[in-house]
Amino acid sequence: MNLSRESDQSIATRIFVHVLRLAALVLSGSAGMIIFVVIPYAVMDRWHMLPDWGVLRFIYLLFPIILAWQHAGFYIVLMVIFCELIIILLQRPLQKKKLEAAVAVALCTLAYLCIHIGNRMSIR
Repeated sequence: MNLSRESDQSIATRIFVHVLRLAALVLSGSAGMIIFVVIPYAVMDRWHMLPDWGVLRFIYLLFPIILAWQHAGFYIVLMVIFCELIIILLQRPLQKKKLEAAVAVALCTLAYLCIHIGNRMSIR
């Protein structure tokens, strides 16, 4: 007797779950890039701790991601929350999946708060 929800799912449901997982992964990845690349770079630049490194000019490549988070950050966090919630509801709720969902939501929330507070306090 197989009690797994995954074996009872249709092909359409499995594809839907994979699309949601991919969307949540891309949005969480962009939040991770903001937290671990853009914010340290901005802080070091503000404190004049960066030498004249030409290789760090790739921040300009991240401009569309930063712009999206500045204008639609709250909605991106909501999309990640709903994607992760639907994934957990449609699949068997394992501890690993719950932990992945919590980390993704926390990462996106932290990125949104950093950008929002930075904009409110005029830290650029």
